[in-house]
Amino acid sequence: MKKVYYGIGFALSCLLLSGCASSKDPEAQFHGQSATQIFQGAEVALHKHNYATAVRHYEGLDALYPFSPYSEQAMLDSIYAYYQSGDPASAAATATRFIHTYPASPHVDYAWYMKAVAEMRQDRTWTQRYLPLDLAARDPGAARQAYTDLSTLITHFPASPYVPDAKQ
Repeated sequence: MKKVYYGIGFALSCLLLSGCASSKDPEAQFHGQSATQIFQGAEVALHKHNYATAVRHYEGLDALYPFSPYSEQAMLDSIYAYYQSGDPASAAATATRFIHTYPASPHVDYAWYMKAVAEMRQDRTWTQRYLPLDLAARDPGAARQAYTDLSTLITHFPASPYVPDAKQ
């Protein structure tokens, strides 16, 4: 009799644990949703400061509908969502991808700016951000790349609203 109870308990545990598992597959996660629905879900999450959810929606939109009318705006918003969620490497990579995908976009200056900001943040650990440590020992590679990106922004987009901050 105990074996039956253990078997039922094991089956229920497996069932409960499988229900808790989240699917990373965008096809499964956004099954039956249109590009508009996924984009609107991302925008709602972004406005509620739920950046991880927004990132999942933007990634799903890019995977399922890469040529939708929302692609350009979704990529821009995902740069910000990655940055705010504490993933500056993904923010910089997405900004680079945006610059190469949409070089004639009126918002490419924002991508250059966010790429530089993300690169500046990328090489600093949480201890360097919050504790008074000597930053002279850090690798200047990311800071040098950020400086180059800010210089590109200032040179190619002198009328951009991000130029004053880039000059600082």
